[in-house]
Amino acid sequence: MRNVSAEICKQITKNYENSFAPEPFYKGPRPRICEVTKIEAALRESLARQTPESVPKIAVRLGYAHSGPILAEFPDMCRAINAKLADRKKSRLNAMRRTILKALTESPPRPLRELAHRLGYRDKKIIGRYFPELQAALIARREAHRRRDSRQLILKLQSILREQPPPSACTVARRLGLSMNTLRRRFPELYQGIVARRLTHKKNS
Repeated sequence: MRNVSAEICKQITKNYENSFAPEPFYKGPRPRICEVTKIEAALRESLARQTPESVPKIAVRLGYAHSGPILAEFPDMCRAINAKLADRKKSRLNAMRRTILKALTESPPRPLRELAHRLGYRDKKIIGRYFPELQAALIARREAHRRRDSRQLILKLQSILREQPPPSACTVARRLGLSMNTLRRRFPELYQGIVARRLTHKKNS
């Protein structure tokens, strides 16, 4: 926007800054944005909720640019709302921690994204934001499980390489519950061995 019209952008910024400046004394006191009774009613309604509406959100809803005027006029109710929100957040985080600790005992370990969905979030980053040590433990468990799973699959594939007649790669993938692409990507040498044995068997048949 500044590249298009720097002067207009400066004027917009100046107008915005002036909106927070006090009116000159000769114009009298600035008109009240919202009646005191309406502000008090909004705060009481919020405080009565199980999960209160935050003071900044109330301020914006009532037409204020920030919550300063409401905090100055009703400090006790604002502190009560903030305290209740803090308690709710603490309870929510404790419940999330219990869910993650339970997930650490599951086998196979759940992917972080799936666990985030279980917690009620779409983004898996929420786990690392609040519980970085538990996220590290989950990742370590998934990696250890992946290594154990790979070793077991390798043993099965080595056994399959001794079967007669040799099964096709498609049959092997289906028996192991893998897609052809996964079989080829994770075990390229064993995959090539399966394909080669199958081709040799066809030629000699």
